[in-house]
Amino acid sequence: MFNSERPLKEYNVPLPNRKSIPKKRPYGPYRKRKYKNQPKSPNIKPVKKPEKRKEEEQRRGILQKLNKSKPAILYVTFVATALILVAQSAIISQLNYQMIQKENQLESLHNEKVLLEMKVLEQKTPERIERIAVDELEMSNPGRQQVINID
Repeated sequence: MFNSERPLKEYNVPLPNRKSIPKKRPYGPYRKRKYKNQPKSPNIKPVKKPEKRKEEEQRRGILQKLNKSKPAILYVTFVATALILVAQSAIISQLNYQMIQKENQLESLHNEKVLLEMKVLEQKTPERIERIAVDELEMSNPGRQQVINID
């Protein structure tokens, strides 16, 4: 069946010239048309677009504006985030300085309290009280005759 001895027919088909092949497709996706049914001659007026088509074009226009403004939005978002982080670190450092100042005040108040307690203990000693009574108030120790026992 396949081993037939019939000769194959040769067909002479001319190849097209390079000039006859168009570079772009006239109705391909790269061609921009204003209207779906674009008129072929300049005497025919274009068909008006329906309402839905206008709404769709408005949406596309808004989306195109948003697509164009995406880098600006990203830039503003990045700058705002950076400013928030810088402000946050500034607030944290300020709070740390305040905390250190308060700790220093607390330590100085604690030292002052200790000194005041030492002074109170010094002034409570019996020797100091006796010295003040004798020197400043001219008091003396009572003798046996000056003591009255009450039962």
